[in-house]
Amino acid sequence: MFPLPTPVADVYFASLSPAAAEAIAALDEETLREQKARVAPWVAEKLTEATHSVPRRSREWERLTGRILNNWPPDGIYYVDEYVNDLDNRGALERISHVLPSAAAFGAMLARLDDAFREATVDDGGASIAWRMNESAEDLARRPWWWHRRPVNAPWA
Repeated sequence: MFPLPTPVADVYFASLSPAAAEAIAALDEETLREQKARVAPWVAEKLTEATHSVPRRSREWERLTGRILNNWPPDGIYYVDEYVNDLDNRGALERISHVLPSAAAFGAMLARLDDAFREATVDDGGASIAWRMNESAEDLARRPWWWHRRPVNAPWA
């Protein structure tokens, strides 16, 4: 993976109070238990951290904007399935934001990342990914705002 900086997420996670860091660690531990429950025991014993931890999800959301703004490094390719995964990831961050004890600070960090994403994208009502989602226009319209946006330079469009 091409390394892209994540200054907003990095500053947020570095500035967490011990209590907030502990709360996020507890969420990540719960996620790890769920991931282990869905795989074979020999695979589960090798999992030591959540694949989709709160810090990782946050950094991936920030990296998406970096990919868009830098014309999809390193090779200009980004598949629609990867983009859909990024949008799913954003939904997970929304759910997480409501259970954190430091919800206001997390929300402020997420708002900064969202603002950058909005600036790097245009509202197309989800048209560029509708074919991939296999949903009616009405169903897609009910999804949160980030599902309605696409990069100006979307490599799949």
